[in-house]
Amino acid sequence: MRYVLTLTALIALIASPASPQSQQDKGALKRFAVSEIYHGPPVFPDFRGRDRGFNLYRTRIRAGISSGPNFSGTYSLISFGCGTGCTQVYIADNRNGYVGNVPIGGEETPYLQMFYNINSSAIIAYWQYGGRCVRKVLALVDRNFNEYQQSEIGPEEACYNIGDASNLQSVQRALGGKEEPSNLPDIAPATPASAHSDREANLNQQAGFIAAVKHARTEYAQGQNDMAKGAARPMRAKNVCAALKGYSVSGWIGKISKLSSNSEGKGVLHIEISPQITLKTWNNALSDISDGTLIEAGSKVFRQASALREGADIQFSGSFIPSSIDCVKEGSLTLSGSIERPEYLFRFSDVSPI
Repeated sequence: MRYVLTLTALIALIASPASPQSQQDKGALKRFAVSEIYHGPPVFPDFRGRDRGFNLYRTRIRAGISSGPNFSGTYSLISFGCGTGCTQVYIADNRNGYVGNVPIGGEETPYLQMFYNINSSAIIAYWQYGGRCVRKVLALVDRNFNEYQQSEIGPEEACYNIGDASNLQSVQRALGGKEEPSNLPDIAPATPASAHSDREANLNQQAGFIAAVKHARTEYAQGQNDMAKGAARPMRAKNVCAALKGYSVSGWIGKISKLSSNSEGKGVLHIEISPQITLKTWNNALSDISDGTLIEAGSKVFRQASALREGADIQFSGSFIPSSIDCVKEGSLTLSGSIERPEYLFRFSDVSPI
């Protein structure tokens, strides 16, 4: 089975406890060591001005910066899934909010795995291409990446679980290396641990959900007749269930598109998690009688939401409502609305600003 590493999640890739890795990789990271580590508050990008070219990914980039530097002393290395085996990668400077591209990622470097840490400006990248496992060393110099080495280390199987001890010796042989000394500093792979690992999993879950909904939208648009278009809905339900693996979610990110109350004073909240994909409460007690999505006045979530505003980027948790039609309940009255602009009913349990 292929080893697929995405960013995230979605959002940020943050250093974790080390996995064994080749002496050459450890040497490359040490060779590009940095001396400055930024400990100040993060500065967010100017998505309406200087950094507007990255506006489409603003929520993931902001979430990555919120976790602090994880690369080259002052930068956040941020990646997230863009399809099967596809990973988008960006960097953001925590000192000034500058966002830049990384010359790996996307469809050109499928099944990408990266090794890096906050103390080095180097990235050791592995990916599968044309049946081979490829390795490249890159280093950040004055906001630009220099590419130093690219080599094939063997068939694509050599890339499977590249950080595992069971695979280490074959990688070292392909690189002409020796068994690594135990006293070398460990390299942190781009798979976060503990709370950061949970964050990565949460954002990857969200990315999978969004991808399932967008894929159905594309299939619906390409349908030649109503029968073909109708097939997009059960396909989406299957893919949504596969992405969610349950009904509760935690640590998702989105933008408040509606914040109000109904005639009884209960909270009404709509969160846009991607263009034309919304998670929401009902806006009236009658519709909500069996779903329980309206936010009770005086509750923790009501107090949290009351301190926010429409247009704010937030992190949230809660649960979907099971549905035999859509996997999770969707509130549109028509098939076209359900597919093109879905609004999923959601019970919010926590909301906080990013």
